[in-house]
Amino acid sequence: MTLSKKPAMEQLERLLDYYDYEYKELPENLKGHSDHVLRGIMKGRFEVTDKCTVKQIFKRAIGENGAIKEIEYRQIKGSDKQEMDEYGSNAYNLRAQALMGVISGKGIGLIEELEGADLSYMEALGILLLGL
Repeated sequence: MTLSKKPAMEQLERLLDYYDYEYKELPENLKGHSDHVLRGIMKGRFEVTDKCTVKQIFKRAIGENGAIKEIEYRQIKGSDKQEMDEYGSNAYNLRAQALMGVISGKGIGLIEELEGADLSYMEALGILLLGL
């Protein structure tokens, strides 16, 4: 399923609104990541299912016997961000992977199985969420 830019932007803005941001207010360092997430929504790789939950639909299934075709990421809690403390502040991709492992409830081990576009989209969403 693909979406045109307008309904995809509505999904992205619903997510940003949960964190009291608007797309036009995003800091420059997050605009590229938000645009990548927008592209993922347009291509049907992400779906903002409510104001703070994002479903990622994989191009290539992961997990034991390829049983996992999608993951839902819930809203971030303070304790989730504390999980990032062990990683250096410049380890953006690792911090994003660790965060997404926590908020998916699947752990970083499963997230580390992602590759290609699935990995790229997940990291963009993770970095965006870490910056909000």
